[in-house]
Amino acid sequence: QPGDWPTYRHDPGRSGRTTASLSAQLARRWRTPLGGRLTAPVAARGLVCVASIDTHTVFGLGAEAGRTRWSFTAGGRIDSPPTLYRDMVLFGCADGYVYCLRQSDGALAWRFRAAPQDRRIVAAGQVESVWPVTGSVLVREGVLYCTAGRSSFLDGGMTVCRLDPGSGKLLGESRLYHRDPATGEQFEDQLFDVEQPGALPDVLASAGDNLYLRDLRMDLEGAELPPNAAHLYSPTGFLDSNWWHRAYWIFGTQYFGRASGWSVVAGHVPSGRILSTDGAAIFGYGRENVKGGLGLHDASMRLFKADREVTPKEMILKNNNRALLARLTPSEVQYAWSREAPVVVRAMALSKDALFAAGPVFEKSRRTSEPVFGVGEAAALMVAAQDDGRTLAQYELEEQPVFDGLIVLDSGLCIATVDGAVEWWAAK
Repeated sequence: QPGDWPTYRHDPGRSGRTTASLSAQLARRWRTPLGGRLTAPVAARGLVCVASIDTHTVFGLGAEAGRTRWSFTAGGRIDSPPTLYRDMVLFGCADGYVYCLRQSDGALAWRFRAAPQDRRIVAAGQVESVWPVTGSVLVREGVLYCTAGRSSFLDGGMTVCRLDPGSGKLLGESRLYHRDPATGEQFEDQLFDVEQPGALPDVLASAGDNLYLRDLRMDLEGAELPPNAAHLYSPTGFLDSNWWHRAYWIFGTQYFGRASGWSVVAGHVPSGRILSTDGAAIFGYGRENVKGGLGLHDASMRLFKADREVTPKEMILKNNNRALLARLTPSEVQYAWSREAPVVVRAMALSKDALFAAGPVFEKSRRTSEPVFGVGEAAALMVAAQDDGRTLAQYELEEQPVFDGLIVLDSGLCIATVDGAVEWWAAK
């Protein structure tokens, strides 16, 4: 339904935006402790689903009171929330399989091995497939898309699978492999300065007739295309929660490495620690000026609204990064507004009327310090106006949200917190 939030970041484009309308005057209705390290939640038809990453468990909660309706334990880590499609709960798992559960009772409907073989290794203290599957599978026009693998340079590369979500039947597959199939050697002629082709796992996104895996662009059959279509992505992956000064999200086509690359891109395309888009504008939170340096301790952070389309800029780039000079088109970002926020935004969602954000409380006295994330730190939920960013309301949170762990529906707002709980807030 239009007011639901059925998949990671709401839709196949991972926009972080819903057409749902929710009042800024909120009150917490329930808080359910589940334990463990949680993913972001998803919700549809009165069902809230969230995964406990390290215990391999998907929970189904009733949105009306937060009671656990069912739980299901899979064969490995589940790194991101499931996708709710029709009467199904669909997700990938680090054991190399895609799972389909019934929404009504959490029973297993089917399981498909996306990994090319059933081989296991130990990763971060747990047994996993050599080819893990990212949790948040993509469903687009009745087709389920997923990837299996750790890198397009390792273990024969990564597999892109297309499945029928109702039955788990394989509709087709392709392979992302960036070594010479005959020799296993890297194609040296594809290296350009410090840039090289390749793919790493992430939540798949889709816009138009394109599939996106970070900056990698593919057609709907999984064949690679030139990376010349701007889209919202994170160079280090949507699920990367590290607050590293050389990593940020962008709405663009390509990100460049080295000190001569990362500090330049953000000045030419919309960028920030976390972004959402309504199709015309980009809403985000990030550094006011991205420049070279060793950390964030001297950075001024701001909440902003910018045009999604950039304006071409006449300038000569002076840089020693040959790939950046050849591929980056200078442009200017047009901002509608930019202002300080009362919280360090770790989770954010756009509704039809407002911008909802949550994170550690911003203290001006600690402005020269790195933000502190974790259990027991002061946190708040804020509601901002979309037209000028002014704060409409602010509420104290019992705990900080998990990174990107806030969703908005017509019926309320749901947050997964760092202490392993799920909260539901509704209009007063």
